[in-house]
Amino acid sequence: MADNSAANDSKGSAKIMQRCPELKEKYTKCFNSWFSEKFLRGQIMQDCQQEWEDYKDCVQLSLAQKNLEYIKTLDPMLPTTKQQQEIAARDANATDKS
Repeated sequence: MADNSAANDSKGSAKIMQRCPELKEKYTKCFNSWFSEKFLRGQIMQDCQQEWEDYKDCVQLSLAQKNLEYIKTLDPMLPTTKQQQEIAARDANATDKS
């Protein structure tokens, strides 16, 4: 008997990935509406928390199914390797001049 678990996982992952763009669009519409109709008029409480949570959960589940959970731990505020090299070179030049 053939093992179809990989094929089934692939189909399940595809269904989730198909759903994520729909959830992203739903969140984007909600956010844009809130921003233009409420935030710009002084109402700072966001209305789209549930839409955001649904989209975030979808992406996180998709990452987990592809064994990419580590991406969630990456800090977007950390400098890239190129930026780190530029900083190191700048610091080295500053040290050489002193």
